[in-house]
Amino acid sequence: MHLQGNCCSIYEVRPRTCRLYPFAVDYGRNGRSFEYLLCTEKPHHLCGGRTSVNQWMQENLSREYKEFLIHSHTFLQEAGGLLLHMSREKQESLLSMFLFLYDTGYDFDQPFLPQHKSRTTRILDILKRESK
Repeated sequence: MHLQGNCCSIYEVRPRTCRLYPFAVDYGRNGRSFEYLLCTEKPHHLCGGRTSVNQWMQENLSREYKEFLIHSHTFLQEAGGLLLHMSREKQESLLSMFLFLYDTGYDFDQPFLPQHKSRTTRILDILKRESK
């Protein structure tokens, strides 16, 4: 969609996923804070130079992004646990609200993380109230 020829037409403002590719970052398992993955499905992913993991992390993972990953992981675990104890009908009725609050309506002129934390707190409050 954003390719012109073989070049990205939105390179300077590309999404975080594109900035990190061919690497991916996930919340860690087995006591690790983060898990770093390498996509290897295309032979050209790592041609043309090398970078150390430390250098790549410093360039691509801000403190805010790491905080977002930890917060999101914790939030999704708690929200999932609350939803599991609700009837199917109640889960379905709350899903639209959940997705709307989680994914849309952010003020682009304001810092992202405080807005995200406020929204997830609101979602958890609603889920806790509805699970009683």
